[in-house]
Amino acid sequence: MNTTNPTRWEQAPIVEISRPRCPACGTAEPPEYVRSEGNGDGSTTRKAICRSCQLRFKVVVE
Repeated sequence: MNTTNPTRWEQAPIVEISRPRCPACGTAEPPEYVRSEGNGDGSTTRKAICRSCQLRFKVVVE
């Protein structure tokens, strides 16, 4: 099985990501994502705004 570039979705690995929480108010309500940027190492930084307290924060998805 080729895990770096699977040819079928059935062969693709499963990745679980927990829902990010706002670092200020702790709400689990999904933030508003305003921009995503690749980091060059396979990870992505997503800029987000909390819908409850309006804090701006970054989420890194590896």
